[in-house]
Amino acid sequence: MDRRQFLGGTIGTSLAIGGLLRLSTTNAAPKSQIQEEYSVISFTDGDIAVNNHLSSLARLYRTFDAQPTNLVISGAIINGELVNSQFLGDYSSLDRLSNLSEKVLLNNSKSATAYIQAAQISGSMHLFDVCKEYLRRSKLLNGNLNEIQQVQMSVLQATARDQQEVLIFREERAQASESPEESIPYAALLADMGQIEKANSIYLQALNYRHKNPSPFIPAWICFQLGMLWGEIAKPSNKDLASSWYAKAISYMPKYTKARLHQAEIYMASGKNDLALKILQPALGSTDPEVSWRISEIYAAKNQPKFSAQYLQLAKTLFTSLLDRYPLAFADHAVEFYVGSGNNPSKAYELALLNYQNRPTGRAANLLQNTKKHL
Repeated sequence: MDRRQFLGGTIGTSLAIGGLLRLSTTNAAPKSQIQEEYSVISFTDGDIAVNNHLSSLARLYRTFDAQPTNLVISGAIINGELVNSQFLGDYSSLDRLSNLSEKVLLNNSKSATAYIQAAQISGSMHLFDVCKEYLRRSKLLNGNLNEIQQVQMSVLQATARDQQEVLIFREERAQASESPEESIPYAALLADMGQIEKANSIYLQALNYRHKNPSPFIPAWICFQLGMLWGEIAKPSNKDLASSWYAKAISYMPKYTKARLHQAEIYMASGKNDLALKILQPALGSTDPEVSWRISEIYAAKNQPKFSAQYLQLAKTLFTSLLDRYPLAFADHAVEFYVGSGNNPSKAYELALLNYQNRPTGRAANLLQNTKKHL
C-alpha cells in the first residue's frame, strides 16, 4: 500500500519536532539569491562526521557526569541525541534522553532552563501535555521567552494547532536568520499547508547556505526533506525526483537510516527488490524496526519465506520494545506495520486511536479512518 495513501501524507510530527533539533550553523554566511539548482559544496565525509559526532557526544556525557548543573552541556547532549534518532535510527537515544531529563531536573530544580530542556525531551517523545507543563513551570521561573516559544511552536506545529500563528513565527525566524535550522521547519510547515513550490524554493535556498566549516548533517537533512516533499507530499508525486534527493541525502550521510528506508520503498514499489535490499542492509545496525520489516517484505516478494519470517520477527520485537517504552512517539509508525505484515488490525486501531487522541490532526484522523477499514 502506498504510504501516503494509507497515512494521508507523512510530513507528520517528526518534521515539526525537527524544529527542536538545532544543528549548528556557526561561522556561516548566507547566500542571498535563490537558485533553481543547488551548488555543490565540499562537506565533511559523512562517516567521519558521524564518528566525530559520537566521540564528541561521549565527551559531553563524561563532562555532564562531573558537572550535573552545567546546562550548556546538557543542552548540547540533547541536540546530539536528537541527531542520533533523526539520522542514525538509534532509538536508544530516547532512553538516554529520558534519563538525562531526570538528572537535569533533579540537580537543577529551580532552573527555568532545566524545565525548557525537559520540555524539549518530552516533546521529542510526543509527550505534548508533559512538555507544556514543563514550559509552564519555566515561565513561572522567568525562563527565556524565546526558547520557550521555540518549543511551543514546535508542539503547535506537530499537533496542527494555531497554524497561522506558527506560520508567522516560522516565517519571521527564517527571514531574520536565513539559516537552515530556521528555514527547514518553515519549509516543512509550508509543505504541510500545500505550498509545494514555495517549500521547494526555501529548501533549495537552505541547501545553498554557505558554511565555513560545513557539516554533512545539514545538507543530508534538507535533501531528505526534498525527497519527502516530492515523493510523499506533492500531488501528484514525483518518485524519480524524490529518489534522486534521497540518493543525495545518503551520499552526504551514508548512515542516514530514514533516507535509506524511503529510497528502498520507492525501489520496492517499482519491483526493484534487489536494489531495495542493497540500500537497506547497511541500516540493519540501527534500532529502527522499519528496516527489518521492509527486508522481510522484500524476501517475501522474492519467495524466500524463511528469511522473511526471521526479519518479520525482528521487526515485531523492535516495535514491541519501542511501543512499550514510548507508545506516543511510535504509534503512527506502527499502525501501518500491524495493518500489514504485523497482522494485528485491532492493535493497529488501538494505536491509531491513541495517536489521534494525542494530536487530533487531519492526518491522524485519516490514519484512524483507514485503519478502521481493516477491522
